[in-house]
Amino acid sequence: MTNEIKASAKQSLEFKISKGSDISSFFTQKTGMDFIDWFNDNCANKETWTGKHLGKSPETRLRFNQIWDQFPLMFGTKKINLAQFIALTSIFINEIGAEMLPLTEKVGRQGHPGLAYPFDTINGIKRSYNQSPNKTAFALFNDSLYIKSKGGLAQAASLKNTTDKRWGGDVYPQEDFPTSTELAASGFIREADFFKFRGRGFIQTTWRSNYILLIKFIQTYTGKQATVLRYKKRWARLEPDVVATMSTNEDWDDLFQQSNLEIPCAGIRVHNQASGSYLALSTSLVTIMGTGKGSIYNMGLRISGGKEYAKLFQNRVLQVIVALSKE
Repeated sequence: MTNEIKASAKQSLEFKISKGSDISSFFTQKTGMDFIDWFNDNCANKETWTGKHLGKSPETRLRFNQIWDQFPLMFGTKKINLAQFIALTSIFINEIGAEMLPLTEKVGRQGHPGLAYPFDTINGIKRSYNQSPNKTAFALFNDSLYIKSKGGLAQAASLKNTTDKRWGGDVYPQEDFPTSTELAASGFIREADFFKFRGRGFIQTTWRSNYILLIKFIQTYTGKQATVLRYKKRWARLEPDVVATMSTNEDWDDLFQQSNLEIPCAGIRVHNQASGSYLALSTSLVTIMGTGKGSIYNMGLRISGGKEYAKLFQNRVLQVIVALSKE
């Protein structure tokens, strides 16, 4: 790193954010623009950010500010530094795209239509979601609680207490069963973990284990958001694993889309706490640019699980810091 870049990186570690509006104030004073406009002018569609940008609509700007007004919920701290803001925003841009929406993972590609996509292992693309830490469809189709709560849905008559071991594997039996994600066509199948616990929200919260952490968050929720309070009441005194089995895709879409962004933000918080507190970036420039605990690389690795993603993520954050050093 040049001395200018080191100075900019040092500034990003030292500048403290205590409320969401501090971000806009910093970029306006330093660059004359808010973060979205500055990022689009200086980083978007360039070098490691090729193909990535931020939306400029009033709705996107409002949502961006709304997300960062809730940083204490995401980080579990009252203050963060600019490097943490840049790093997590870089994750957002990659995971949910330009409009900053807490999206639900889309399914389907050639050869793996609809439900087959999350169920299948696709070499070089994705691992099957029909495996631990999810419960397999085979296990659920033989689970009395699952059968009791989902037994009236489409395909239940032929799949309750199944002996078909294909439902414990990683190749969807699409020659014999529908791949449609519609409740009326495949309800008993689509409520299994492999589809229900696919990615949602700002870091694409995935797997039963992470959704159970969110269930615990909801059951102990002390805020005032109406949607979250409704589920807190519904799930009171139930074991989190029971809730995970009984809950539906519609429940989770409701919580991620209609909670004033609290559940997407809580998804970051609980994942961070369970994954070594990767959001707590080191204040040492050497450490933060390394690959160990406290580094930008480690943050990318913990969120994505892939070394290639982690390296790209680290380079993207560095690109933003370099651009800032030129202001």
